[in-house]
Amino acid sequence: GAVQEQRQQRREELQQELLSLQSQEAMIQATKQERAAALDRLSSERALLERRAGELEQERSSLLRLFKTQKNTVGSGGTWRSGTLPWPVRGVLLRRFGESRDSKTGAVVVSGGIEIRAAQGTVVRAVAQGEAVHCGWLRGFGKVVILAHAGGLHTLYAHLNGVDVQQGATVHPRDTIGTVGDTESLHGSMLYFELRQHGRAQDPLPWLSD
Repeated sequence: GAVQEQRQQRREELQQELLSLQSQEAMIQATKQERAAALDRLSSERALLERRAGELEQERSSLLRLFKTQKNTVGSGGTWRSGTLPWPVRGVLLRRFGESRDSKTGAVVVSGGIEIRAAQGTVVRAVAQGEAVHCGWLRGFGKVVILAHAGGLHTLYAHLNGVDVQQGATVHPRDTIGTVGDTESLHGSMLYFELRQHGRAQDPLPWLSD
């Protein structure tokens, strides 16, 4: 009677404890598997980012050759002073010029320009008077506009969705040259902006107005 009921109750309790332990073990295993999968994804993303950075460095070498072959046919267009150029687009600064570590993957990335997050279709404007010397697709940069300015200066606007200027055209400060897109972008809709003098990349931020 009473002893048998106690034994049955104890067996049921032990079964419940066993089920609970099995459930906990399954949860731990699932968590381990999810973590391993997440680490694998992170490792793959890091490898992709580093490989893409290498490809972009090769493309920058091609750009450097392009800049060096451009003849300076642009008028004075005024003197550039630090902190006076308008921003090419209004948005959130994603990546600064130079070396940085990706917050997600930990990969070290060297950027020859800045990345600005903005909604797709946002108007992109020229920062200064110049001549459109390249309008089209560039591997690693997507749709691109390159402007040549006086004094051996060039500006590059990449990952565009649309291009609104023709090669050879003269543009003035704040003229619309295209719209923000995500062509060849790893980070969604944004603008990649470079400023070069005699082919050498410069940090654009000191040139741009607050």
